[in-house]
Amino acid sequence: MSAMPAPPFSTDDARLVLTPAEVAVALGVDLTELYEKLRRDDVPFPVRKLGRKWMIPRAPFMRWLDGEK
Repeated sequence: MSAMPAPPFSTDDARLVLTPAEVAVALGVDLTELYEKLRRDDVPFPVRKLGRKWMIPRAPFMRWLDGEK
C-alpha cells in the first residue's frame, strides 16, 4: 500500500475551512466530480454553503481523512 500524498494545504494552517479545490486535490478526485457530490449531499464529511460558495470545515474533514469517526 502506498503512502497517501500530502494534502494541498498545511496541516498546521489556521484557516477553519477548506475550499472544494483543496479537498479535491487531497482526495485525488476531479473538481467537477466533487462539486456534483457536494450538490447531491453525497460526501461523508460536513459541508457548508454560503451563497454560492462551498466551504468544508477543516477539523471534521481532517478527522474523516484520518479515519476517525
